[in-house]
Amino acid sequence: MHLVEHQVSGAKAFYALKQLPKQHIIAMRQVDHILSEKEVLFNIDHPFCNTLIAVMLDEKNVYMLLEVALGGELFSQMRKVGSLQIDAARFYATCIASAIAHLHGRKTVYRDLKPENVLIDELGYPKLIDFGFAKRLDSPRTWTLCGTPHYLAPEMITSQGHGFAVDWWAFGVLVYEMLVGTPPFNAESELAIYQQIIKNRVTYGKMNAKAKDLISSLLVTDPLQRLGSGKRADEDVIKHGFLRGGSLSELHQRTIPAPWVPKLKDQKDTTHFDYDEQSETIELTKADQELLQSAQYRKEEVRLTAAFQRM
Repeated sequence: MHLVEHQVSGAKAFYALKQLPKQHIIAMRQVDHILSEKEVLFNIDHPFCNTLIAVMLDEKNVYMLLEVALGGELFSQMRKVGSLQIDAARFYATCIASAIAHLHGRKTVYRDLKPENVLIDELGYPKLIDFGFAKRLDSPRTWTLCGTPHYLAPEMITSQGHGFAVDWWAFGVLVYEMLVGTPPFNAESELAIYQQIIKNRVTYGKMNAKAKDLISSLLVTDPLQRLGSGKRADEDVIKHGFLRGGSLSELHQRTIPAPWVPKLKDQKDTTHFDYDEQSETIELTKADQELLQSAQYRKEEVRLTAAFQRM
């Protein structure tokens, strides 16, 4: 990811440029994921979801030009303080719930909610990023196992097929982590984490009663009984007593002061990020190298190029 500057009539604008080498996408069998991410981003329009400005390509790479949020990751803020104050957790949770509901309204399941995928903008408001695992659902269920272990819903782990309810499970995990400082299911190995998720025994301690009610209604093993899966669907989550559902209009307009506003020297200040602008290097196996010389590679390159030539 690179911070880039664009000038029009002397006015400067800054964006995030996501550079994706064609060879790596095709060798790692990620063409469908990239095309899905592109289509999802063009199909959504919400103040708390990262906006795709344009797509581009050259001989070696495809690019996504995205709006920039320079406050860093929500994860970084959580790591600094250990756990968030309840009003701060309520603020972020309400904004994120609104974003998830918007995605579901566009028939899209997100499938990768975690604090690393929430950026903070210049006013202190959250934005969901990284839609690589997002998928449009035209049927009740899909079966691909994807996401981050701590946030996976039980039905994903047990390969029962899953739908929009997996996002509300992950949302429950995120709200718990914001308030407690650690995820409710935490262990040294992925297998141990999965075992804890299947057992689903959560310790709440002296948590705020409304927060506990929200989280316990989301961390329900049966997705059909999970909050957000009833007749009113996402509205049941948005209007829960812990969240600020009645303030959504003001939140969408970003008129309510955020709990933390990043201090920025200028429009290109990246000091709130813990990494620098470097492209990830991926080692290709012998099989990958052979693929790059095959007819299948050319077919996938044509498909990828055609998609990124269209807005």
